[in-house]
Amino acid sequence: MLLFQSILLCLLAGYILGEISGGHVAGKLYNTDVREHGSGNLGATNVLRTLGWKAAVITFAVDVLKVIVPVLIVRYLLFPQYAPYSYENQLLVLYYAFGAVIGHNFPMTLNFHGGKGVACLAATILMFDWRMALPEILIFVLIVAVTKYVSVGSILVSLFFFGWILLVHDATLHMALIACAFPVSVIFMHRSNIKRLLQGTENKIGSKKKE
Repeated sequence: MLLFQSILLCLLAGYILGEISGGHVAGKLYNTDVREHGSGNLGATNVLRTLGWKAAVITFAVDVLKVIVPVLIVRYLLFPQYAPYSYENQLLVLYYAFGAVIGHNFPMTLNFHGGKGVACLAATILMFDWRMALPEILIFVLIVAVTKYVSVGSILVSLFFFGWILLVHDATLHMALIACAFPVSVIFMHRSNIKRLLQGTENKIGSKKKE
């Protein structure tokens, strides 16, 4: 029962803090509503196309930190009954992070119009198991360098994350289900990108967003 209550707390806290949008913050700094430009997405990719790399860095930093800092609190302070990196502790980290992804993608304070959760996933990868970080970065950079499609790199990284948890952490059904929620979310949020990829009209990195 205590773990169930802890899970609910992490999901709720994740959603609330996930609503802090890096793209919205960058837009305020540049007096621009990013939702009115390009894809209308508040993620770093659309901010990069709309406002440039400095605004994209701000966006990415905010979206990463809203996972990293609270996860440190969850791991070391909030639930002393669960040892850091114990099975229960790792579950709570995943639940908090997934709550943040949902809050990021569908922020109630921004009329449920947010990003695609990739920066939040990047922070989750680092905080859940830092050993994943380098392979994930290499996969992402290689795929984007070859295909020029950020969406393809993002989807494959999310699938690698799920596979790593299954194979390296010998995940239980419970852990596998919450881990699976991350690639499902990423694929769902990139459904329009997938459609454009199949049609051959997806925007490549460095190109201007087609209105």
